[in-house]
Order: sequence, then structure tokens, then C-alpha cells
Amino acid sequence: MKSRLYRGQVRHRRLRPKNNSFCYSLFMPAIDLDELAQLNDELRWFSVDRFNWAQFRRADYFPNKPDLPVKQAVIETLHELTGYRCDGRIEMIGQLRYLGIYFSPINCFYCYDSDGQLQYLLAEVSNTPWLEKHYYAVNCRRARCGQEAMNKAFHVSPFMDLDMDYHWRIKPPTKRLHLHIENHDSEGKLFDATLAMIQQPLNSRNLFRELIKTPIMTVSVVAKIYWQALKIWLKGVPYIPHNMDHRS
Repeated sequence: MKSRLYRGQVRHRRLRPKNNSFCYSLFMPAIDLDELAQLNDELRWFSVDRFNWAQFRRADYFPNKPDLPVKQAVIETLHELTGYRCDGRIEMIGQLRYLGIYFSPINCFYCYDSDGQLQYLLAEVSNTPWLEKHYYAVNCRRARCGQEAMNKAFHVSPFMDLDMDYHWRIKPPTKRLHLHIENHDSEGKLFDATLAMIQQPLNSRNLFRELIKTPIMTVSVVAKIYWQALKIWLKGVPYIPHNMDHRS
């Protein structure tokens, strides 16, 4: 089985106009989308489209393509954005629904070719409280060298506007997972986020151990988002209202 768990840390650093940084521990499943049925059968605390402590609910991902399986929705979305049609396996590293509650700032779909080479990362990004979604297709060959940059096209933080670029650095997820994103505006780097995690087997015992530590990971994620937003606001960083006008 290729699916597994990752345990590690996420770090955010804002550099201007006020410094703000934090580092939190978390776990994330890495699910080979061809193994959903197998995971549903083998994992005690995990189900597909059925209530459980950890649930993969189809409707939580790609709501604009509700009639397609998630893997096919990834393939079609990636093709629409890039013209590339994935012909290999796809694995999702992101959030599940925990005790019926779901929110995920980012779900990463790693798209491989038929030779097993990582070609693209399709990022499904969500904001809160608006619960909108946007998709970025990242060329992993360029991102390995830190050469993949693209315009920010989606309102996420009320303390950063859209006039900036994302710079991606991605390594193929193996025993270690590393993902690094920087926000650059006209003055240079404004913000960066790093996900650094270590692999462990995805089985009922390991999943239960993580769930005991953080029973509802999604609630923990949302609470930390709002806590950090409050800290930034108290430091006097200007608030930028959401005008619902995302770039295409």
C-alpha cells in the first residue's frame, strides 16, 4: 500500500510591516486515490462517504465537479489549467473530515506520470469564513529548483492583498515531506510557509494514536488560523476586505 501518514510541523513567517511567526505540530494523511476502497476496508477509524472519526467525503473536494470521482476531478482540473493529462497515480496530502467537521486551507494532489515521476502538484486552496476554493497547478520540475512562480489569484488572508506572486519549492514526498511557499510583492519577500513532515505507516494503530492527540484536527486548524489573525490585527497590520473579485 502506498498510502501513509505524515507527522511534522507547519511554520508561517510574516516579515512586513510587522513580524509574526508561528510553528504548529500536525498530522496529515497521504492517500493514494486508487486505494480509497482498500483503506475503507482495512482502517478501523477511517471511512469513505460514511461517518467515522476520520472520513473521506467526496463532497469536500472539487465541489465544481460533483459527478466525478476525486481522481478524475484532479485529472480534468489539471488538464484545464495546463493542458497536461495525468496518466499515473495521484496522491492527496491534506485534511479529512474529523467527527463530521471539515475545513482544509490547502489540499495537495501530487500527480505522477506513468513512469512514476512527479509532474504536477494541484493545490486546492480554501478560505475562511467564505469557504471558497481556488486551484493552482504547480510544475514540480521547475518547483524543485525554486523556479516556479505564479500570480496570487485568490483572497486567503485579510491582511494580504492580491498584488503579489507565489514562489513554490517542492520535493517529491518520500520518507520526508517538504513543501515551501513564499509570497513576494514589489518590495520582495513578504511571507513564507513551510511544511516539514516525516512518514509513518498508515494503519489503524497509528491513525488512532494521531486522533487521540488531536481528536478534531480541522477544528484545531481553524482555531489557529483565527488566533493568528487576531495577533496580526492587534499588531496594527492593515485589514484588507474581501471583495469577492478573484483573478482568473
